[in-house]
Amino acid sequence: MRRGLIKSVSALAAIVAGVIALGGLADAAHADDTAVGATQVHFFTPAFPAGAPSNGSCWTGSIAVTRPGAWRCMIGNAIHDPCFQVPPHRGVVVCDANPATNQAGFVLKLTKPLPQEAPPASESSEPWIMQLADGSVCEPFTGTMPMVAGDAARWYCFDPSAPMSGPARSRGLVTKIHHAQVWTVDRYAESQAGPPGETGTRRVRAQRVGVVKVWE
Repeated sequence: MRRGLIKSVSALAAIVAGVIALGGLADAAHADDTAVGATQVHFFTPAFPAGAPSNGSCWTGSIAVTRPGAWRCMIGNAIHDPCFQVPPHRGVVVCDANPATNQAGFVLKLTKPLPQEAPPASESSEPWIMQLADGSVCEPFTGTMPMVAGDAARWYCFDPSAPMSGPARSRGLVTKIHHAQVWTVDRYAESQAGPPGETGTRRVRAQRVGVVKVWE
């Protein structure tokens, strides 16, 4: 009787340990996505902001968001990407507007016509800006991208409520997006990134985070 009881207790302990282990794996795979009902996807068109316009020009389509009406522009030596056409306004674009941080942006008065070669006619499958379940905002790199676990980190994430130059502002790097009713991303700490151009696959673990909103 005593031996049977010991075996039963041991078996129960093994089952509990297995459940806990599976739960731990699930938590690791789906961290921070439990608060998301369904990811909202928005096609962004900025409002026309007030204020005096700046003069500049656009020479190619946006790198940040590959879609019609989005451009990469310059004022002097400063690059602004993306800048959006806002119909019915002609001869101008709106730059530095950001729906995630409520920035209105500014009007850029074009000193040259927009390029003849238009951006792609279809919307990109890649989002421009993402708001994650933990409140982070992720925006795309428009230059050299760091490498993490053998993949390019297309987006960098930050805490919009933290001071601009404070260490708490950084919320990591995103390499991959997983599409479902609730989108999720693979996010890594910045310290896990290798130097630009690195092609190695150092073993680092991603955090799976839910996406609340997407702007394209």
